[in-house]
Amino acid sequence: MYDVRPLLKQLNQHFDSNRALINLPRKFKIAVSGCHLHCIRHEIQNVSFVAVPQDDKVVFDLYVGGGLSSGRQFALRLERTCQPDQVLAVSDAVAHLFHDYGNRENRSAARLRHLIQNWGLEKFRDALENQLDFVLGTGQPPQLTALAQRHHYGSFNSHNRKTCGLGIKTSSGKLGAETVSALIKLMEHHHIDFVRLTPTQDLLLLGLKKNSLPEVIEGLHALDLQTAPGPLRLHSTACTGLTYCKFALSETKEFTEQLLKSLEQRFPEWEKPLTIAVSGCPTAAPTLLSPISVWWAAKSKTHPASQSTGMIYT
Repeated sequence: MYDVRPLLKQLNQHFDSNRALINLPRKFKIAVSGCHLHCIRHEIQNVSFVAVPQDDKVVFDLYVGGGLSSGRQFALRLERTCQPDQVLAVSDAVAHLFHDYGNRENRSAARLRHLIQNWGLEKFRDALENQLDFVLGTGQPPQLTALAQRHHYGSFNSHNRKTCGLGIKTSSGKLGAETVSALIKLMEHHHIDFVRLTPTQDLLLLGLKKNSLPEVIEGLHALDLQTAPGPLRLHSTACTGLTYCKFALSETKEFTEQLLKSLEQRFPEWEKPLTIAVSGCPTAAPTLLSPISVWWAAKSKTHPASQSTGMIYT
């Protein structure tokens, strides 16, 4: 719907060089979505810009206050829109409000959503508009894609009619060195231009010649990389886990893979897409958008990693 890469470059350059915003109360997440499938998960970001067609052009619908961990909540629609060239100014204004009024005394209440909860959405919206030297627009809520359809698996058309893209499901977001090496060789052999990472821990191959698509898919399947994952595997995710995360209480990647294989064996005729998210710590980072969540909590405060228990929520 809209190529947001120039906007992201502007945002990165601005915040990397802005010394006035290096001391925010806590982390601050910005998402800019130009995808018609809304795959960026704007609901869990501090401030999100969702592309919406309006009168033969594209504007961005604004969402604020989303977040995970304790006190997690979906972002609230601000009921305002902005032009593409206003995304940077709006992001900067929201960041300054967070910098000036965010809670610095209580770390567990120091996210943007807590400020909005204290103020109310109307007060926050008024404060934001007072920071800007232009008027935000209004419009109807965007027609958001259902969670079950927010994916890019399989082949899809590109702007170049001779090429296409191909979405690949990884094994719970885990790729070994041998798989990466083999994937690179496959891409080089078929002259595939680009590979991109997705918010759901998966891969997109871009610039793939359409006449080589069957051979590429066959090569990917040989690497245990799926282009048409089944309904139980379609949206399932796992956080980094104990292997690489200091906050985790349990390994997650292998657990999730074993869980999915077990479910696929027990329910081979399952048809309806079902999302299962696995988190290795009590913050339950990947689980907010999932109907079934598995996460770990410590039994012992003195030895949390050695004594933990899994919890299942639906």
